[in-house]
Amino acid sequence: MRAAVRQRKFREALELLRAADALNLLESAASQRAHQLRASQARQELAERQALEAAVVERAASQAPAAEAAQQAAVVAAATEAATEAAARERSGAALLELCRNGRYDQVRALLLAGAPTTVVDAAGNGAVHLAACAGHACLLKLLLRKGLYINARNAAGDTPLHLAMARRQDTTARVLLAAGADAELRNARGRRPRNVLQGSAAPRWSTVGGRSCLV
Repeated sequence: MRAAVRQRKFREALELLRAADALNLLESAASQRAHQLRASQARQELAERQALEAAVVERAASQAPAAEAAQQAAVVAAATEAATEAAARERSGAALLELCRNGRYDQVRALLLAGAPTTVVDAAGNGAVHLAACAGHACLLKLLLRKGLYINARNAAGDTPLHLAMARRQDTTARVLLAAGADAELRNARGRRPRNVLQGSAAPRWSTVGGRSCLV
């Protein structure tokens, strides 16, 4: 009787052990499955991130040539515009000299209002004031001086506008220059002052009034 009881209890204990082992196996399998699932998700996330990074790099690489080409085109356009503007200013400067030589008051005034360069000179170094003075264009000369052109500018020979006016016997423009403050004591490359450009009977008479030279 007791032996039978012990056998029954032994069988029950053995079944419990087997059940515990089975449960442990199930838990281990579930844990392993969960670990594998997490590892798979991590690998998938890594692959997706790498694919996204590769796409960003590829897009940036494809856009770089276009951006560089656009930048180069902008540089070329700016250079072309600057060259065109410089050429236009050069033409307007040359036109200003020709108009001053011919006494075209209205056209000169229009060019000045349009912003034509006033420092341009011809092959001999004569500027707009030189040309207006030696050609006897008194009204045009006054306009240039009002616009701020330099009254004592020198050409390649060192002559000022007053030198040229005296050399051409343009007494009217010489008086305009003197009244506007031209320096009658400046010497040219030959060492001559405006009053000494002409000698003998052709030389005009000079006087000094209030410390300033003037023609008589």
